[in-house]
Amino acid sequence: MKKTVYLYLFVFTFLIALFMYFNYQNLVEEQASEIKTLKNKIEKLETKLNQE
Repeated sequence: MKKTVYLYLFVFTFLIALFMYFNYQNLVEEQASEIKTLKNKIEKLETKLNQE
C-alpha cells in the first residue's frame, strides 16, 4: 500500500515538474521575442531622432 502511494506521489510530482519546465520555456521565448521587437523600436526611434 505504501509503495503505491509513494509511486503515485512520485509520478504526480514528476508531471508537475515537467509542466513547470515547459511553461517556463514558453515564457522565456515570449520574453525574448518581445525584447527583440522593443530593441528594434528603440533603434528606429533613435535613428529618427538623429535625422531631425
